[in-house]
Amino acid sequence: FEQNGLLLNVLKAIGFHVKPVLIRVRWNKSSDVDTPYTHMGIVVSLAKSVEFTEDYFVDVAFGGLSCVKPLLLPNLGDETVCQDTADGFFGVFRNNFDMDMFTARWYLKGVWVDLYKFSDREALECDLMVSN
Repeated sequence: FEQNGLLLNVLKAIGFHVKPVLIRVRWNKSSDVDTPYTHMGIVVSLAKSVEFTEDYFVDVAFGGLSCVKPLLLPNLGDETVCQDTADGFFGVFRNNFDMDMFTARWYLKGVWVDLYKFSDREALECDLMVSN
């Protein structure tokens, strides 16, 4: 929470539109195991034109599995955005049943593995305090 919180405040101070989001860590978890919100990330919105923005997911605090490059979020209507980065191939997948939910995955040894699930809804300060 501290590292992403610091980055959030820096981005905000230099004029970016940012919001904190809560994350359910899925790394090394079976698909039938529910996990609580125990991590924080950042969604950064970049205006590409008056009518169009692109949202990016940023996480600088997930250890060795973090992607150092911001990950583009799929637009409504898109299911997946995959990106080749210096850290490997990452994808952000939109949940088919809850369009506000995303799963970040890493392509590891020929298989997509879940890193975490998150919503692009802004987390309230009180929720961040409890989750931290």
